[in-house]
Amino acid sequence: MGVSSAFPMPRRVALARAATGLLGAAVLVVGAVGCAAPAGQSSPPPALILISIDTLRSDHLPAYGYTEIATPAIDRLRRDGILFTHAYANAPLTFPSHASMLTGLLPNEHGVRDNLGYELAADRLLYLPRVLREQGYATGAAVSAQSLKGDLGLAAGFDVYDDDVVTQGARGIGQAQRKGTETLQRAISWLDGLDGRKFFLFLHLYEPHTPYEPPEPYASRYASPYDGEIAAADAIVGALFQALDERQLYEPAAILLVSDHGEGLGDHGELEHGILLYRETLQVPMILKLPRSKRGGSHVDTPAQLVDVFATLAGLGGAAPAGQGVAGMSLLSLVEDAPAPDRPIFAETFYPRLQYGWSDLGSVVVGQLHMIEGVERELYDLAHDPAEHVDVVHDRPADAERLGRTLGQYDRTFVPPGVGDLSMQRQLQALGYLIGGSTPGAGPLGDPKKLIHTLEDLMTGMGAYRRGDHPAAERALRLALEQHPQLVDTWHCLARSIVAQGRKREAMEVYRQALTRTEGSPILAEDAVRLFVELGHADDALQLISAALERAPSRRDLQSLQVRLLLQTGQIKEANRRAETATAQHPDDSGAWYDLSLAARLAGDLSTSERALRRTIALEPRHVDAMNDLSVLVASRGDLDEAIALAEEALRVSPGHPLATENLRVFVAHRPPIGAPSAAGR
Repeated sequence: MGVSSAFPMPRRVALARAATGLLGAAVLVVGAVGCAAPAGQSSPPPALILISIDTLRSDHLPAYGYTEIATPAIDRLRRDGILFTHAYANAPLTFPSHASMLTGLLPNEHGVRDNLGYELAADRLLYLPRVLREQGYATGAAVSAQSLKGDLGLAAGFDVYDDDVVTQGARGIGQAQRKGTETLQRAISWLDGLDGRKFFLFLHLYEPHTPYEPPEPYASRYASPYDGEIAAADAIVGALFQALDERQLYEPAAILLVSDHGEGLGDHGELEHGILLYRETLQVPMILKLPRSKRGGSHVDTPAQLVDVFATLAGLGGAAPAGQGVAGMSLLSLVEDAPAPDRPIFAETFYPRLQYGWSDLGSVVVGQLHMIEGVERELYDLAHDPAEHVDVVHDRPADAERLGRTLGQYDRTFVPPGVGDLSMQRQLQALGYLIGGSTPGAGPLGDPKKLIHTLEDLMTGMGAYRRGDHPAAERALRLALEQHPQLVDTWHCLARSIVAQGRKREAMEVYRQALTRTEGSPILAEDAVRLFVELGHADDALQLISAALERAPSRRDLQSLQVRLLLQTGQIKEANRRAETATAQHPDDSGAWYDLSLAARLAGDLSTSERALRRTIALEPRHVDAMNDLSVLVASRGDLDEAIALAEEALRVSPGHPLATENLRVFVAHRPPIGAPSAAGR
C-alpha cells in the first residue's frame, strides 16, 4: 500500500535554512479540533509540562516491558497517561531533536543538523514557547546540558531560560552538565514565583547520557550504570511530581514525557548515539498525561514522532497550527482519529559526515517497515525483527522500492555548519561529544555501519582520558590515529594526555603534526598557541596560525586567535590591521568587531574602539564583555548615565557578573547628585 494521501509529504527544502519562510505559511487556530477544549466546555487551557530525559531508550523502561529496573515515577505517569508504543526521534542528537520538538519541523526545515555549528532561527519560525506566551502562558525552561544553551536560539519566547551549566570537576575534560536535581530545583523555584498563572515548563534532564555515573543507591542497586542513571532520572521526575502534588498542580496539568533519542549500548556496534539510525537510537519513550488523567492507562500503537510535540502542546494550550506549516500532528489526533499507520516518519544524521568524513544517513519508518539509506539501502521488518538483525532489502524489492521513493521525498542536501564558538566547542566536548570534526577527504564517503568498528581504540582512549588515565589514553589514541589521522578530537586529547604526563615539548611536536593533518583546526590551534607561548615560542605559535590561515584565509576562529596573540606579543599595529581585515570579510560577525575594539583600544584609537563595540552589541545584544568594555569607555569621558545603563544591561543578561557588578558600583559612586552640575557644565 502506498503512503496515505491523508499525510502529505513535507515539501522538499532546497536548503536547511529555507524554513525561515514558514512563519508566514502557517496560522494559529484557537480551539483547533482535537486539541483544545470542545465547544461549550468552559475549562481553561491547562498548565503544560514537557519533560525530556536525554538519551533514554524506551526498551529500558518497565512501561515498555523492561524488567531490570524500577521506575515508580514514570510508571505513575504511565498509569495516568497515554503510552505511545512506537515513538521515534527525527535525529539521534540532542540539539536537532529538541529543535524538532519545539518547532514541529524536521531537521531539514528548522536547519539544525548537528549539536555544533548551527543555530535555531526561532524568531523566524513558529516556536512553541512564543506561541504559548501569546496565549497568556508564563513560559520557563530549565536545561541540564551545554548542547541546549539558550543563545543557540532556544531561549526565544521563554520568560526564563535557565541554562546555568558549568564544567564541574577537574578530572579529564570534566562534565559540562548540571545534575538533574539542581535543574529541578531551578524549575520549582520558577513555578513558585508564578502566583497562580497558567504556565508552560520545559524540564530537561541529562541523566542517563554518558558518562554513566549514577549516584547511590542506584550505583549499587543496578549492574548496568546506564540503568542506574535511568533510575536516578526517574527519582528526579518523582520529585517533580511530588512538588506538583504539594501545589495541587499535578492533576489539572497536561504532562508529556519524552526522550530526544536513544542509546546504542553496543547494538550494531555503536556504544552511544549519533552515528547510526537503527531503532535503538531512534525509538524513544512518549507518555502523555491529560488533565485529570483522561484516558489514563491507555496506549496507542500508531507510530508517533518528536515533531508531534509542538502541535500537541500548542493545541492543548488553545492554539494549534493549521495547514502544512509544521511536519508534526497532535498526538490527540492519533488517539481520537486513529489515522492509518503508514504516515512516513523521517530521521537523519549528519554526525558521521561532520565528525568522521563518512556518509550521512537518512531513514524512514512507514508502518512496521524501516528503511535506512546511506552508501547502501537497508530494510527491516520491525514487527518480526525489532532488533533489526535481518536486512530484507533484497528479499522484498517492492517494499524497498516503495520506501525508497518515500525517503526520496526528504531532502538531505548538506548544509555545512558555520564556524563554531571555541568556548562552546569545549563545553560540548566536556559532554563527551567528539566535536572537532574531521578534515575533508577525497573519494567516496565511507559507510558508517562498516566503519564503526574502527572507533574502538578511539572510544577506549577517550574513556581513559575522561578517567584521567593519561598513559592508557595515549596508547589507545595513538592506535586510533593510525586508522583515523584526520580526527581533530583524537589529536587534541592525545596532546593533552602527553602534556598531563609532563612531556610538554613532545606535545608541541604532536600539535605541529596535528595542525598539518587537520588543516589548522581552531580548537587545536588554540591549545597549541597556549602551550607554545608558555614554553616561550610565541613566534612559532604565530607561524602556525599564519600557516593555517593560508589554507583557510576566512576562518574566523583562526583570525581571532591571530589577533589575540599579536596583541599579547605587543604587535598592536599588525593586530589592528588584521582585525580591520576580518571585519571587512565578516561584517556581520560580532566576534570580528569585538577583536577590532580590543586592538583599536590598545592602539589608542578610542573612537574606532567605541564604534566597534557598538557594532558588536548591535549584532549580539547579549555580548556582556562588549557591554562592560563600552561602559568603561563612555564613563572615561564622563557619560556616567550611559555607563550605568550598560552595566545594568550586562547584569540583566548575566546576573551577578563580577566585572559588571564592580563597574556599576564605581559608576554609581561617581555619579553626581541630582541637580549638581555635570562634568561637561563645570
